Amino acid sequence: MVNAPARDASDFGIANSAEAPLIHFLVPLVYVLFFARYWRERRLYPDEHWERLMLINITGLCLFLTIASAPSWNRLCAVSLPALIMLVWFLKFSFKLERALLRILWAVVVVLAMVRPIVTQTRSRALLDLPVGRTAFFQPWEYEETKWLMERTHPGEYFFGDQCFNLKLRNPTRVFYVTPYAFTRPEQVQGLIQGLEEHNVRFVSWYPALDTRGETAGNSLPPLRRYLEDHYYVAETFSSGRQIWERKFLPTTQ
Repeated sequence: MVNAPARDASDFGIANSAEAPLIHFLVPLVYVLFFARYWRERRLYPDEHWERLMLINITGLCLFLTIASAPSWNRLCAVSLPALIMLVWFLKFSFKLERALLRILWAVVVVLAMVRPIVTQTRSRALLDLPVGRTAFFQPWEYEETKWLMERTHPGEYFFGDQCFNLKLRNPTRVFYVTPYAFTRPEQVQGLIQGLEEHNVRFVSWYPALDTRGETAGNSLPPLRRYLEDHYYVAETFSSGRQIWERKFLPTTQ
């Protein structure tokens, strides 16, 4: 899809409202706090394993920097292990900050232990028999989009969107998603446009956040947007604001 690399935590319901700050806020914060503590206390506590801790901290910081340009939920989770190790080290101290942080974390754990099972068991779901098998959907917009595409595509057809796996559709280009930031390079956008043209791709998926930055530095999507406006029209807009664009003129045979 012309989509973000991963869905935001808010897409998954109330339970993740406690997990999101833990990952998005604490991961970079822990690394900064360690440097501050190292600078201030390395001489006060000479028996502490500062070299080992510094190695873990630098490793974690480098991992975080590799995904800092696009810190999606899944990417942050993948690089969060060193931060969690450092967080446990912080909590062994009995200072005021550490005690407050420990209380907050315990509150998060208790909330998640109660809310997560309730949300999982009570949220609505819908089923579809897809080419990959029977599939349950917990997000209405995802069900709507998948059902709409399933009724209008067939396995093996070219499509640019995040339903390629579910519907056994083929991606016309080497990239699987684009973003309105420098994470997506101009040459990737040009390759996508070339793939759409060469394979006469009928449907393309688009979502509102891709239009938020307009003609700004680092945004390589304006040429793609202009191409879509010239060669496609909006065939369907879903409740989430996501759109399916359909090619205006298709060849008689494919």
